[in-house]
Amino acid sequence: MTGELVRVLWATCLVLLLASCRSAEPPPVAEITPEPTITHTPSPLPTETAVATPTRAPATNELIICQSAEPESLYLYSPTSLAQTHLHQAIYEPLYTQRSYSYQAAGLTKLPSLAEGDARLESVTVSAGDIVLDAEGIVIPLDQGVTVLDVNGQPITYEGAPIDVVQMVVEFELARMVWSDGRTVTAADSVYSFTVARAPSSVLSAEQRLRLGRTAVYEATGERSLRWVGLPGWRDSHYFRNVWPPLPAHRLDIFTPSQLSQIDESVRRPLATGPYMVQEWVTGSHIRLTPNPHYYRATPKNIDGLLIRFVANPNQAVADLLAGDCHILTHDSVNPEQVPFFQEAAAAGLLLPHYRLSSHYTLLAFGVQPFGSEELESVSAWFADERVRQAVAMCINRERLVAELWGGRTAVMPAYLHPSHPLLPDDLPQWTYDPNAANALLDAVGYLDSSGDGMRQNEAGEPFAIQLFSPESELSGLAGNLISNNLAACGLAVTPHALSEAELTDSSPASPLAGRRFDLALIEQTTGIEPPCIEWQTDDITGPASAGFGGWAASNVTGWSDSAFDAACQSAQQAFWDSEPYQQLHQTALRRFMSSLPALPLYSGLEVALTRPEVVGFSPDPTQPSELWHVAAFDLR
Repeated sequence: MTGELVRVLWATCLVLLLASCRSAEPPPVAEITPEPTITHTPSPLPTETAVATPTRAPATNELIICQSAEPESLYLYSPTSLAQTHLHQAIYEPLYTQRSYSYQAAGLTKLPSLAEGDARLESVTVSAGDIVLDAEGIVIPLDQGVTVLDVNGQPITYEGAPIDVVQMVVEFELARMVWSDGRTVTAADSVYSFTVARAPSSVLSAEQRLRLGRTAVYEATGERSLRWVGLPGWRDSHYFRNVWPPLPAHRLDIFTPSQLSQIDESVRRPLATGPYMVQEWVTGSHIRLTPNPHYYRATPKNIDGLLIRFVANPNQAVADLLAGDCHILTHDSVNPEQVPFFQEAAAAGLLLPHYRLSSHYTLLAFGVQPFGSEELESVSAWFADERVRQAVAMCINRERLVAELWGGRTAVMPAYLHPSHPLLPDDLPQWTYDPNAANALLDAVGYLDSSGDGMRQNEAGEPFAIQLFSPESELSGLAGNLISNNLAACGLAVTPHALSEAELTDSSPASPLAGRRFDLALIEQTTGIEPPCIEWQTDDITGPASAGFGGWAASNVTGWSDSAFDAACQSAQQAFWDSEPYQQLHQTALRRFMSSLPALPLYSGLEVALTRPEVVGFSPDPTQPSELWHVAAFDLR
């Protein structure tokens, strides 16, 4: 952002702040008290008049949170969005959470563990017709010729005689949670939720669908205790996630699952297990939350509730924060390119910026193996040799990219994991900026500047002239120019070429990325708790599935294939979470990836949330999608 724009925005915000101090407080929006009775037939969603500027209820001390969008629904099994996730943090107690690249119990008394006996592997005998998970991970009836893994983990083909295989059993215990109407949350509520999730009308994530499809039994064994039993043959590495968030059966079981996605009781006014419950929802304006009087972890606070406002314009959101009409701006309502202004406002004591690494990161993908012989004739495979990729990595000043693009507030990505991830091995190859070593390595490969014009050639005399594809954005354009300048110092002539969003995401052989017809490309991927090694396996190389590739929508656009990496990654996915093999295998895959370098991880994206100085308890976590994950701890001084 230019200095002039910073000054204009700064002045505008100060004017708004002063104006807000002088103006009289407008009349409050009338509160709507939820009806205590149950409607036995689905009713249409209420039509409400949008209010441009919500005000606090009289004689209350609300914490105002501003986010960029309004959720379509609060129903657990509806299409998900970040707007919905923010609200879910306040009204639903999660059974388990994810923080600091690990998992923790929340609405469970503990996470089940193989070591502690509440998760176990049992032997079960299967025969023809039994539903099993075969050796390829496919749910299938056992029949002649089907191969499964026996109790020792060895493949065995069914030929008519019964086979002993592993079956996982996991025991869960719910914490002593209470619904916001005063009724106790029971194991039966979780089983009811599981039943609803299985209905065709329920919208689930791919992982939820997979877990449902591999569940043999899910049952209540006591008032708060549950048992999950997997299909024979499934050794689930994350077995502690096979528990379903409760739904209030005592209020909802009179409805069909398809009705639940339409009625007020589940869509707009669901009963809460979390610290807050919905009091009012004004379409297009705000949702007002009041404390759940039955929240099982209730602690005294200075606030009387939350007002969740929807502010789509980032500049307006910042102005509202400075004017006191927002106490918190979630990262989706903040433009990270305005960091210089935030720093000025912070120095003036007007706000506090909170920076964290985004789950999105940018990498430089190499065209390791173009697709098809016709492409090989028109696209030189400059990067088939991993030594060339290593040299390019040492040619690029990634620290400068972070400094110039993000003001040093994000980080160089050491691999496909964040730099603070505990799985990163100490001996991971890093390829620090070293043009001298890079040039020496390119010389050793045989790419020499034979003509003395500063550009390298191959043995056939072809100049090392390549294209760099990148998204059409100011940030990517700056990155492309910096990378091109770096590579020019190593004798590579790079021409940046911006692609539209449609071209980048095109999953067809016509796409330069999916079709594997590129030299270099800046692409964005995601990371988190689980190392995403599967995106680089041979099985995920783009290309026609009929030819043994992963399909045109597969993730590995580089064409890189490495058997050692594949073996480590596949075995790591089958190892139990946080076990020694899990750690060792993922670290083996990481080392091989960063040694061979099918792509060079560059920098993490940046997420910025803002709070007013009087807000306490706000602490974003790198592995939580929403900054409101611990909203119960938020308070005002």
